[in-house]
Amino acid sequence: MINALFPLGVRLSTILTALAFVGLAISRRDRLPLIAGWLWLVTFEAVFQIASLIMGKLPLGLFSPVFFLILAAVTLWLTRGTVRPDWRYLVAALVLVAVWMATGLHLNGHQHGMFSLHTRIPDFDVSAELLNDVAKTLWALGYFLPLLQLANVKERAIRPT
Repeated sequence: MINALFPLGVRLSTILTALAFVGLAISRRDRLPLIAGWLWLVTFEAVFQIASLIMGKLPLGLFSPVFFLILAAVTLWLTRGTVRPDWRYLVAALVLVAVWMATGLHLNGHQHGMFSLHTRIPDFDVSAELLNDVAKTLWALGYFLPLLQLANVKERAIRPT
């Protein structure tokens, strides 16, 4: 089961969500979904790293949080004004991250390093995995759904009445 959840050492849900952003970019021939996908990935990782710092759970040391926080700050600065996320989904995701923290912020897989194959996770916590995945999915929806709404607005503007 672990191999199915972590192909190539990355969560399957992360791979599928990234493919959704890429698919939208290809179908529209537009780079905005790629920017939104990158923002989703980097900013959610920054949120996770902040939670890890607060909880003192740094399995990969201090480098990882510092790296991802700087990457998120630079990415947000470079892409300012390009993507407007739906904050309702981001807030809902933050609530789930807070619940995850309240339950101890159990980390499935991070003990082995980034992009490890996650072949052995001795104390896999299903509830922590659900909190992580649902929070990350809500965060992704915050970036993905506005792209769909933007397409509907553009389509209506082009269609003759």
